[in-house]
Amino acid sequence: MLHPMVLGAYTELFAGLSPDVVGIKENEWVVPWGRIVKLRDDYWSEKGVENGKAFWEWCEKEVERFA
Repeated sequence: MLHPMVLGAYTELFAGLSPDVVGIKENEWVVPWGRIVKLRDDYWSEKGVENGKAFWEWCEKEVERFA
């Protein structure tokens, strides 16, 4: 709503087709509009990884009745 609609698929197209993404590191992320940035330290820390795993497990538990 704040940006032109043509920008909507740029991130997905970049992530799927750009040769730059081949060398992406584990602590990097593709963000709008086709840029690679370093993840925040709190996401990449040991505690961040634990939080991510806990969230993933919670999500799996919540949706398993629908699968």
